[in-house]
Amino acid sequence: MQRRPHEPLFRDQQIETLSRETFDLAIIGGGITGAGIALDAAARGLKVALIDKGDFAGGTSSKSTKLVHGGLRYLEQRHFRLTREALRERALLYHSAPFLVNWCGFLVPTYRDKYSHTRVEIGLWLYDLLARSSNTHRHHSLEKNQLFNLAPQLRRRDLTGASQYFDCMTQDSRLVIEVIKTAVEHGALVANYAAAFGFFKQGHEIKGIEVADLLRNTTFLLRASQVINASGVWCDQVRQLDFPEAPAKIRPSKGVHLVLQRKKISCHSAILAPSVHDGRFIFILPWHEVVIVGTTDTDFEKELDHPEPEKADIAYLLDTLNWIFPEIGLEGRDIVTTYAGLRPLIQSKKADSKDVSREEAIFESDSGLISIAGGKLTTFRIMAERLVNRVATRLVKLKSTGISKKSNTAGISLGGGPIALKNELFKQNLDSLSREYQVDPSLIIHLIKQYGINYREILQIIAEHNEAERPLAAGLPFVQAEAIYSGRYEMAVQLQDFLERRSRIGLCGRRADTACLELTAASLGKAHGWTKTEQEAQIQNYSASGQEGSRSEAEDGR
Repeated sequence: MQRRPHEPLFRDQQIETLSRETFDLAIIGGGITGAGIALDAAARGLKVALIDKGDFAGGTSSKSTKLVHGGLRYLEQRHFRLTREALRERALLYHSAPFLVNWCGFLVPTYRDKYSHTRVEIGLWLYDLLARSSNTHRHHSLEKNQLFNLAPQLRRRDLTGASQYFDCMTQDSRLVIEVIKTAVEHGALVANYAAAFGFFKQGHEIKGIEVADLLRNTTFLLRASQVINASGVWCDQVRQLDFPEAPAKIRPSKGVHLVLQRKKISCHSAILAPSVHDGRFIFILPWHEVVIVGTTDTDFEKELDHPEPEKADIAYLLDTLNWIFPEIGLEGRDIVTTYAGLRPLIQSKKADSKDVSREEAIFESDSGLISIAGGKLTTFRIMAERLVNRVATRLVKLKSTGISKKSNTAGISLGGGPIALKNELFKQNLDSLSREYQVDPSLIIHLIKQYGINYREILQIIAEHNEAERPLAAGLPFVQAEAIYSGRYEMAVQLQDFLERRSRIGLCGRRADTACLELTAASLGKAHGWTKTEQEAQIQNYSASGQEGSRSEAEDGR
């Protein structure tokens, strides 16, 4: 389907059309998997609808380690096909969203009684080999002086060697938002805060979803020829709306991360540190204004909507940090914030969740509900392609024309279209835009790296609104115009949508920054026409949300 121009995305209009029309495909779940399916199907010419009971990327897809990678540890488990596939998808994603997916070096120091340097080198050679021609950055061994120049605080005792390899990082929630926006540009209709609470059936076959609009307290019927369950860790709950006795397919696994200030850890490269408790590697990732440390991998049997880091999780990560950086002495009070996400792993007889395969599984019920679970952030595109391939043949028979049986997402650019990053970041272009819009070139660079070619829309908002270039939080690059843009074009309908998922302000520990909250609510309110009372209600709701407890748990952790 031909790509539409980038236009405002108004939730009420989307809901009205969702309730009135009939779709080829209706998707439950607005994480990376559902977003990828929506884009793949819409780009083939299918009429697509997508709903999520919370915000887009509100679950696991905003709580990852922020990596676009092949999965080095999967080589140990001999999952060569998965690693090779993920490395191929890494290359495709880098080309489709170069503004959002960035290469990063990863140090792998080895120590006596931990991983051997020879073993790591063999693994890295194999990793490079599986990447084939897509790997423009190959690993290399490091001398001690090279290693300590990159990470001067690193443990020196019992060091046996060091290597550096390369993978990519991203802002996971923004990746989801960009995929959804691109799906909309190809004709998909979407709505957040729209919860599936039942199915409409003709005979024994599902032909629609009963949906509750959680913001307007109304319900409607979303009619579709085929319904897809891409709800991630909630997969079994959705399956049981169809068949209450449906056996569990999902094994939730909790992954916890710590977020620290950059000044606490001096490192100019990401680091893979061996855990002091088991055989896993822990990622230490310099990421914009912070350092992210993670992750844990433990079975989870509690309530799915609000997984929280526990004292044992925080201690597990702090113990490894203090071993690899013995002179720093990190404690709970050094943690800016923490976050926890749940992996929707497929049920397995393996005793330890870390040994369960990350490959996806697709299963279909007798009533025609198709569910997909498992997989990785990196492989969302190929997962979507395989699923849509499965349903495209039968839908082609129903529609007869206008549908492509083959996916074309490998060639679709995110962020509003192709962007020549070097040209956009060229000093002459930056200086010209700086003069035209009366903003600092550093702000333009930030906007390009957040929004791709759509950065021009935000510059236009700056031209139209007084003080729209004003920062929302001291020390962070986000400005008022971004909140206005997200309200208009990204369906950010609540304060938390922007702070936690359209930007990284929440992740940088600014939840208690009153001035930031007030300015962001006022800016987002310009897109929605909020009164002062409504702005204050948004701030109260955000401040009272469950994520606030993660900081307290961190402070009590050690």
